[in-house]
Amino acid sequence: NSKMLSNNRYIIFAVVQFVIFLQISYVSSYQVSKFNSILSRINSNFHPSKSWTINKSRPLSALYSVSSDKTRVRLLADVKGIGKKGEIVFVSPPMYTNVLQVKKTAVKISDDEMKAIESKEKETAKNDLLHAQEMSSAIQSLPSFQIRRKVGANKQLFGSVSTKVVLEELKKLLPVHSLDGKAVALVSIEEIEAANSDNNKEIARTGELRRAGGYVALLKLHAAVEPVSFRFEIVSEKP
Repeated sequence: NSKMLSNNRYIIFAVVQFVIFLQISYVSSYQVSKFNSILSRINSNFHPSKSWTINKSRPLSALYSVSSDKTRVRLLADVKGIGKKGEIVFVSPPMYTNVLQVKKTAVKISDDEMKAIESKEKETAKNDLLHAQEMSSAIQSLPSFQIRRKVGANKQLFGSVSTKVVLEELKKLLPVHSLDGKAVALVSIEEIEAANSDNNKEIARTGELRRAGGYVALLKLHAAVEPVSFRFEIVSEKP
């Protein structure tokens, strides 16, 4: 009995320490569920008349009061275990007051501020979609353009043309900054009159074009807009 009492005291101490840790740290739902499974084992041997668990609706008040309220904050810097700079996350009030606020790595976001942020994000998303649709139409109406390089025998280039260069040449034909969005990316480039598929496989693998000739490319502008195709040629720099 004395040995069991000693073990029980150790268990109480360990549980209290963990719950205090909950108050000052960010803990995932997975971690809480794992701790609840440990508590269920303790319940059967330690105090059958009580059932101690940690959850959002009923805290572990028998040992320590754990608030279910969370504070919404915007991170002003990367915080390990919580999030990246600029993200809006929920943390425990003590975590904000004792750590984030002290270190000036987060600020509170009120409900009104959150509504304003969400409204602005919706408006931005709407404008991004309209812009992508306009650019898709503009690119479809473009004629084929040329990229001039030094060309040797059998249409082989001296050096290569990267997909980055192709995109930069396309940008020159459109309004400034019109293709600066994060979603903009070349999906594929294929040689129109390739003698065999190996040439196109090489382009897909390396992102480098090593032959003169005509090409067709697919450009992604927005997740909700079908990739748009455009054509270009790599020709000899000699007139």
